[in-house]
Amino acid sequence: MMLVRASDAVNSFGWAIPPQGAPLSHFCDVSAQNTTPYGTGTENNGTWPRVPMNQKSTDNDNCWDSANNWYVVPETGLYLINASFRPPDNGSGRQYEFGFGVNFEQNDGPFFLWHFRPNALRYTMHYTRIVKLTAGQHIRMFIYQDYLVWEQVVNAAGLQIGMIARG
Repeated sequence: MMLVRASDAVNSFGWAIPPQGAPLSHFCDVSAQNTTPYGTGTENNGTWPRVPMNQKSTDNDNCWDSANNWYVVPETGLYLINASFRPPDNGSGRQYEFGFGVNFEQNDGPFFLWHFRPNALRYTMHYTRIVKLTAGQHIRMFIYQDYLVWEQVVNAAGLQIGMIARG
């Protein structure tokens, strides 16, 4: 709870609790374990595959479309997106560049993170972003890998999307 000073241009009326809007309930938490990335339709070009989320922890408004592996934005507003991606363990015996992003389009841009995968036992990338989304947009996690077309199993991935402000 927060207190604010209540006043007009001339007088001070003391302290007040600001009016609260309806609670923000739009929140989705999905994850993947041991899945293979893919694309569908015109996005199936072999370079920007979508990461299929095969586990759903929370979906307050039933906005996760598991058939298409995307979140359907229920209301226009400001959203916090948090994600993680863990490629195959053991580095597959090589080092390579790859990246992942969360957006309504599967391509490169300011919303996409490029990484260098060291030849280490385990490696996880993290992603956090605040973005204005429009009702009806389809938000999905996708990857790109320079070494070869991604045909490996994703060890683990997680995606949380929550509304933080309306409008």
